[in-house]
Amino acid sequence: MLKSLIASFLALFIVFSSVVANSSEDAQVQALSSTQKAREVVVKLVSLDPAIGSTCSAVIIAPARALTAAHCISIPDMALKYDDGRVFPVLAALPDIMGRDVATLLVPDLVGPTALTTDRPIEQDEFVYAVGYPYGIGNVLTVGNFQFRTYNPEEERYYLISTVMVAPGNSGGALFVVRDGVPYLVGIVVAYASSPHLAVSVELP
Repeated sequence: MLKSLIASFLALFIVFSSVVANSSEDAQVQALSSTQKAREVVVKLVSLDPAIGSTCSAVIIAPARALTAAHCISIPDMALKYDDGRVFPVLAALPDIMGRDVATLLVPDLVGPTALTTDRPIEQDEFVYAVGYPYGIGNVLTVGNFQFRTYNPEEERYYLISTVMVAPGNSGGALFVVRDGVPYLVGIVVAYASSPHLAVSVELP
């Protein structure tokens, strides 16, 4: 009798473990299948001055609108550049009225896919990825999990901390949370030369 109960328990445990593993694997496959949607809304922020070149990243949020990190907008003659060579000059850059390290870029001729947002707060351990142009070398996607939200009283800003790896050039790029295979923009990446791989993102409302 005891052996029979143990055998039944082990069988149920194996089935349960298989379901959990498959569910986790399905979620990850679903999440990774959404990467193309995320990549196509993140572009390179460059200067039209060839002596300066690429500096940061930016996220397309609406026709003629993009977001980047505020510390990126001091460069002259800014433009957004796609990997296929298309270049769209930036008409104006508007710093965030709340004082966060975020700026809105006005790009009159910009059209195409835009990032989706969500009203649901990000939760601990949710699957996330960052998309940007570290060191200006290419459209790079790194994956990880959201860890926690932190508040900097000196800056009066909230930040999202995650395990994704970022580097200088990622600044202004996107942090996406993936739900049901859909990437939602939840933060703008901040990456300083003094703190490479520090996965910090300015939380968007």
